Amino acid sequence: KDIIKKNFLNQASIINPYIDFFYLDVLSSGREVEIALNIINKLNKKVLVGLHLKKNGKLPSGEAILEIVKKYKNDNWLGVIAACVSLEIIEKVSDELRVLDLPFGFKANLWAVEEPLPVHRFNSAKHNEVGKNPNLTLGKRKEITGEVFYEFAKKIVKKGATILGGCCETDSSHIKELSKLK
Repeated sequence: KDIIKKNFLNQASIINPYIDFFYLDVLSSGREVEIALNIINKLNKKVLVGLHLKKNGKLPSGEAILEIVKKYKNDNWLGVIAACVSLEIIEKVSDELRVLDLPFGFKANLWAVEEPLPVHRFNSAKHNEVGKNPNLTLGKRKEITGEVFYEFAKKIVKKGATILGGCCETDSSHIKELSKLK
């Protein structure tokens, strides 16, 4: 924990003068949230919190979104997003995110394997591919074209999402379609 704090503080301090806010990407536990927020609060910056979620709608640590928000939210939070998760997970948790009284949204991945990131180690589509490029081993959902991504995003926007983005395996065609939702 001390090593993580020191490294995060060093990195955050270097970029702090050049940014408007911090984006915490793919956080998987309250412990990670706590460490990062303690440092960001000292730097007096706003923060967007990106929580990685499993099929059950919880973080890999087993914690619920509401549990994290209740315990760690402060005045510096700009919002919360489902980070690097499938469209199905985003749709499943969008109602839970909507009631948090925070701006919310998503950064969707398009991996063919829905839950590629277990709690303690990287797990690819095949056990003998651990440590290899996940973009190659996890595959891509080719059926999710830019137009399909747009229709999905439009549905989530109707539920109140205001922060939209793509993550692993999304490309410029997906982002171009998102830009139509201005």
